[in-house]
Amino acid sequence: MLSSTPSIHTVCRITSVLVLIAVLVLSFLPSDASDPMRLFSWNSVDLSHVVAYAALAGAALLSVPKLTLWQGIGIVFAISLLGLAIEVLQPLVGRTTSVVDFTENEVGVALGIAIFCLYWVGQKIRARDTRPAGE
Repeated sequence: MLSSTPSIHTVCRITSVLVLIAVLVLSFLPSDASDPMRLFSWNSVDLSHVVAYAALAGAALLSVPKLTLWQGIGIVFAISLLGLAIEVLQPLVGRTTSVVDFTENEVGVALGIAIFCLYWVGQKIRARDTRPAGE
């Protein structure tokens, strides 16, 4: 019998695509149009970058069942490269390239990796605790 509840991998795939679209759209809006996102600033750190890239990296890593180390490295590298490409291309739409924004993106990627690792460790502990005694 098939379960009607989607797996975490399916939910994370959908989340990854939606967050990616949001990141791309918001990154290429003219700077005055994205000013409301500055509401997510704290001590000159734009938390919207950190949150967006953490969500993107975490969801992308969790979207792959039985993720291998090399797949994980590839996903993280691709997301980091995306952040760099966005920063380099933003002057084409009247925005500025910002090393600070890129750094905030990378902090978000690192946070996404941490979220994935916490989930992975939790799964390993749960699997260990559900094994029958004597194994």
